[in-house]
Amino acid sequence: MNRSRCLMMLAGLGVVVATTAASAGTTVAVGPYYALPSWDQQFRHASTRFIVLSNWAKEAVLDQETGLVWQRSPAATGNSWTSALAACREANTGGRFGWRLPQQEELASLGEPDTMTPSVPDLPTGNPFQNVSGVTFWTASTDEADSGQAWIISFGSGMATNGKGTPFHGWCVRGGHGALNPQ
Repeated sequence: MNRSRCLMMLAGLGVVVATTAASAGTTVAVGPYYALPSWDQQFRHASTRFIVLSNWAKEAVLDQETGLVWQRSPAATGNSWTSALAACREANTGGRFGWRLPQQEELASLGEPDTMTPSVPDLPTGNPFQNVSGVTFWTASTDEADSGQAWIISFGSGMATNGKGTPFHGWCVRGGHGALNPQ
């Protein structure tokens, strides 16, 4: 089913679909929110891609490209990989449980390739996230060659693996396929 037909069907049911945004600044919208994610769509501006969820106390952000919901402000302190996994499982962000540490591909999907260094993702200008600049984040993805290491991402610096005992930050996500049981 094409996107416009799906939108018409949802509109006929009285469902609010977040498809447009203000021309400048961060979009904050009253829910309910129904992203129509498609990994082939690209939003030109962060103000139309990301929606701050006001009925979640503005503590969460919907990414309309992927349909994932992210914490607006990730953990302020670094933890080991195991502690970051547990912190996400126990998180109550926006009055909701069900958070998890993202897979490497999911966290990287927030970034846009840098024009000078295409392999280094950077967060889009004007994104609504807080406390993410210069921070390195754990992913749930373990290094296939060394189970004692997991993938980390630092927007603007790149991706690498590191020992799971090193203190990095956790940035929790809801939705998507996720890791059923990260080791």
